Amino acid sequence: MVFFILLNSLIIKMLLRTKHWQVLNHCLLIAKYCIICTSLRGDVLDFKNFLLFIPGKLETLKEIATAKKALPKFYRTWAFLLL
Repeated sequence: MVFFILLNSLIIKMLLRTKHWQVLNHCLLIAKYCIICTSLRGDVLDFKNFLLFIPGKLETLKEIATAKKALPKFYRTWAFLLL
């Protein structure tokens, strides 16, 4: 069961009973960031833009994990999105 709590129209928290709740919460925050960036650029908001935005963010997280020598943890965490 998913519960979305909207606080002050700025903070979205997601409580989900699954082992991937942190990844899903992070994706939700990335989606919010994508919406803000798209709005600031004046582009049309489209779900396809978000799908194109995710791989770039995952690449950034992968580079951070590589620098921290935590690449195995990165793959365990994000495996179901990297398919």
